[in-house]
Amino acid sequence: MNAFKVNRNSWHYKMNVATLESQHFSAHEIQNTMRFKANFCAYWRMSMINMLQIGFFVAIIVGVIGAILYGIFSLGVAAYANISVLYTAIAVIAFFATFFSVLMFFFKLSEKKKEKERKIARGEYIEPEHGLFKTKYISWKKKICPPVAYE
Repeated sequence: MNAFKVNRNSWHYKMNVATLESQHFSAHEIQNTMRFKANFCAYWRMSMINMLQIGFFVAIIVGVIGAILYGIFSLGVAAYANISVLYTAIAVIAFFATFFSVLMFFFKLSEKKKEKERKIARGEYIEPEHGLFKTKYISWKKKICPPVAYE
């Protein structure tokens, strides 16, 4: 398997560097850490741990904000309306937001597919490199860890 090429402008590289910077690593220490993570499995673990940390802190922040808003709305609305009306309104808003988000996701997906077909018809299509998740799947199936090349 060929080396996994990590673009220094990719989201996962920037996330890993930002996480290391938040831990007060110097530029030299960051370069050494990235060089130490020279195989894909180590780079994958570092990326997943960072994503889990970010997700954990975002979940805590959203939970705290949700608890504060719940307290405000339950105190303010309870005097004027039944609390079940509030829950119903929140559920309806959440349903429509989810519905339209899924609808937009599939619309964007179909537009991307049509754009790819147009490029193939014009002869301009270049097959992209495998991304982080597809490379993980391939390396898991083949039971190998390809080297990482930073570009």
